[in-house]
Amino acid sequence: MQQNFTFVKPLPVFLGKSKRNKDRYSHYIPIQESLLALVRDESVLQQCLAPKSDSVILEDFTDGSVYRTVTADAGQNYLSIILYQDSFEVVNPLGSARKKHKLLGVYFVLGNLACHNRSAIDSVQLVMLAREIDFDAVGQNMFSQLVTDLQVLETDGLLVGNIRFKVVLAAVAGDNLGSHCIGGFVKNFSGSHHICRFYLATTSDLQRGGCDC
Repeated sequence: MQQNFTFVKPLPVFLGKSKRNKDRYSHYIPIQESLLALVRDESVLQQCLAPKSDSVILEDFTDGSVYRTVTADAGQNYLSIILYQDSFEVVNPLGSARKKHKLLGVYFVLGNLACHNRSAIDSVQLVMLAREIDFDAVGQNMFSQLVTDLQVLETDGLLVGNIRFKVVLAAVAGDNLGSHCIGGFVKNFSGSHHICRFYLATTSDLQRGGCDC
């Protein structure tokens, strides 16, 4: 397979023992190797080396002032990583709340790709798979290897041929439940005091029929 396809081997990561004394594992696909395999493709490399837009119209996240400030070094090439995470049920899609076979998946896509390429499923690369029940037990420590690799990429960059790219984590995408789960926030929306992190109204404000925010 490695001779005929661009393949990055997943690595099992030991997460400790369960209450029943069974080994917990996640499977991590090294993000450096995945990035290198991806950027070695000539069509992808051309998009990564394309000149930055100087448009004053906000057409993409790369047109924002925050991203332009982070990538302000003249003559420097950047790779932008967009992480995405979500949980899914592999056995019974209608009974996903049971969590018996529910998996947590983490993926990434290159922000350098053109919008029509970035939104295609073929451009999405798998980073990690784990049982959601194991994540509930281990917590954010499950992402320690991914965070370490991202820190190395941010510091050392990625060398592709004779071109060195700086690597930045542009965003972590996900739905409400997944984002609260990753960030360590309350996951029971009906029982929490505030509606979300940004909206200032509380559940009691809504029950009274209005709020002052």
